[in-house]
Formats: sequence, structure tokens, C-alpha cells
Amino acid sequence: MKNNFPFILNIETSTKNCSVNISKNGKLLCLVEEIKKEYEHIKKLHLFIKYVLDLSKLSIKNIDAICINKGPGSYIGLRIGSTSAKGFCYSLNIPLISIDSLTLMIQNIFCKKKYIISTIKYKEDIFYTAIFNKYKKNINKIKKKKINKYSFNNLSSNNICIISNNIEIMKNLLNNNKYIYIQQSYLSSTMMIKKSIENFKKKKFENIKNSDLIY
Repeated sequence: MKNNFPFILNIETSTKNCSVNISKNGKLLCLVEEIKKEYEHIKKLHLFIKYVLDLSKLSIKNIDAICINKGPGSYIGLRIGSTSAKGFCYSLNIPLISIDSLTLMIQNIFCKKKYIISTIKYKEDIFYTAIFNKYKKNINKIKKKKINKYSFNNLSSNNICIISNNIEIMKNLLNNNKYIYIQQSYLSSTMMIKKSIENFKKKKFENIKNSDLIY
């Protein structure tokens, strides 16, 4: 680490929101993001990185680590973010941090329910799912799950909050009006700030040469 207040470059490219920020010791310093109808990350990502560096009056050499979303999400978007981050990390000899989409989805959600379930559609009635407790700690592994009205019967219906990028489909498949349903269409790099500094301090880094993505 170059200083006691690390600068982390957070990059989010899993949805149509191309989002980049710089955080300093877990606090947002500068954010640039744009949601377009089409994926334009290949055109915008490096430009946005330059913008946040210029606006923060920093050089890329001041960055202590880079954080990316490792999926699931857009294959092309994730690949662009990952390739760019790995290139910077390798050339600057700084660590790479990765966080999955399902964890990011719940970061800015306020819910008092005992269970928070984040979901991302894979195809038809199959969704990537992850279950978190009320403290936003993951209590199971990410898995592809066929969704129906029995999917979460092992949990208390009155204590479930469902977060999804396709919430209407989830409502129809689950058919349970006791759940709380929240739509989360786009992710932002701001959702990475808390987790990226936590991982940085715990030294939970990726192997730059071998790190893989969840698609």
C-alpha cells in the first residue's frame, strides 16, 4: 500500500451502466457513470477511468488496488472490465479485488427482513441466486436455481426480501405475496466501495493470471 488511506479504482461493467469511481479509504472520491440503451463499455471505460483520475487530481500510479464485478452479468461487459483491470494491475503491480453481482445488488438496499435473496435471470425460469442474512452476510453459495412457488419454502415467508433484475418474472414464478420484492435493474460502482475496502484490508485478492469470472 502506498499510503494509509488507500485509493481504490472500482469498475462496474456487468449491466448497461458503465460505472467507474475512485474511493479513498472506503469513501467515495469521484464517480463517472452512464446508462445507455446498448453496451458501450468498450468505447467508454478507459475514457471514464481518465475522467475520474483527472477529476480526483490523481495519476493511475496513485491507485492502490482495482476492484471489478466478477459476474454474473453481460459476458462482454464483464470481459472488458476484467481485461482492463488486469492490465492495469499487472503493469502497476497492484492487487485485483473482485465482488460478485449478487452481493453488489444488496449493498444499497435497506431491508429489515431476516433473509435477503438476490437473483439474476439466467434463462426462462432459471436464476442465479444467493441468500444473505439481515446483516448482508452470504449464507450460501451462488447457484443456478429453477424458480417456482416452492423455491424458498424452507425459509419463513414473512421474513424474505427478493431483489431481482427481473422482478415481475420472479413475482409470477414465486406467487407469494408475503415476500417483499425490489427491482434492481442496473448496478453501480458505488455498490463496490464498502466491500472493496473490506477485501483490501483483509488482503482478499485475485490471482491476476488465473482469476476467472462467473457468467
